[in-house]
Amino acid sequence: MRRAQHWMTRGSISLLVLTAAGCREVSAPNSDRCAQPAPVLGKYDPAAPGFIVQYRDGIDAVAETSRLASKYGFTPTHVYSAALRGFAASLTPDVVASLQCELSVANIEHDGVVHAN
Repeated sequence: MRRAQHWMTRGSISLLVLTAAGCREVSAPNSDRCAQPAPVLGKYDPAAPGFIVQYRDGIDAVAETSRLASKYGFTPTHVYSAALRGFAASLTPDVVASLQCELSVANIEHDGVVHAN
């Protein structure tokens, strides 16, 4: 029990997202690193395993995506700069947790599949 309390005081809590294909762990941001982490929205979908990251108003999507990709080592699959500003990418749980603490990030959403009727 002492070990679990030690983890919680250091902000190393992990969130588990369970899927039919198995589990995917997404680390919660360390509370010592950021006071207001950006929310992670939606649910993991194995048919669309990536994320869409949306920036706050006034952020240059192209420049900020380039900066974050270089800093965290991911490759965006698309950069959005019109109706919404942000990017789509496959991200590791650690990168998601780090992006939550970036001041430019408004939210992070699990990608999904949309079907037309």
